[in-house]
Amino acid sequence: MRTTPPTKIAGALPAEHRSRLMGVAREADFPESARLNEWMLQPRARRLGAVATTPVRTYEFDAAAVRTMMDTDPAFGSAMGHWVAQVLAHRLHAARVRLLDLHAPHGSGSRL
Repeated sequence: MRTTPPTKIAGALPAEHRSRLMGVAREADFPESARLNEWMLQPRARRLGAVATTPVRTYEFDAAAVRTMMDTDPAFGSAMGHWVAQVLAHRLHAARVRLLDLHAPHGSGSRL
């Protein structure tokens, strides 16, 4: 069982893929209450579903460049796909636990 969230690039991608990805990255700072978007999945439109509750320091990627790299290098595309799937699974599990904690009998959302 993974004890840390799979959102860290350093642990999620092999070094060669990580260095390629960071080649199209730039550091970005977002203020508290900034709306964050997702660009990886169709329809590649701004969905502004996440709202930062604290200031955020992160990396911003050139979406078109990353998608091109994924299309031209199957190993890189596979690694990115696995990373995104791990992040989504982690977020879904966290949301499930939170909903169970709020609406189910006490303790239903935690694992034994």
